[in-house]
Amino acid sequence: MCTLIGCESGVTVHLASLPAGPFRIEVRPAGGQGAAYVFDCGGAQVTCQQDIFFADLISDHVFITVTAGGLSRDTEVTTVTYTSHRPNGPNCGPDCRTAVVTALVPG
Repeated sequence: MCTLIGCESGVTVHLASLPAGPFRIEVRPAGGQGAAYVFDCGGAQVTCQQDIFFADLISDHVFITVTAGGLSRDTEVTTVTYTSHRPNGPNCGPDCRTAVVTALVPG
């Protein structure tokens, strides 16, 4: 019997270190087709994490730009390795694919 637990496919960007102030992450799939996936962490009241999930991002090769303190740093991940998850059981949908990649920060 299947349950109704949902899940999302995508990529988690793990920052090698957490910038001290506001930062921005842009992730672009290889080939440059489509808009970049963007995450902004800004403002004194916001506490951001080192791991940011980009839902629906599925690409085997990504370019990541982290901008912080007026500086930018690019990271290219040429092989993104995904893991499949079936939260409702092995014979039940959905089947979600997730990956974790590490990005360097400027500084």
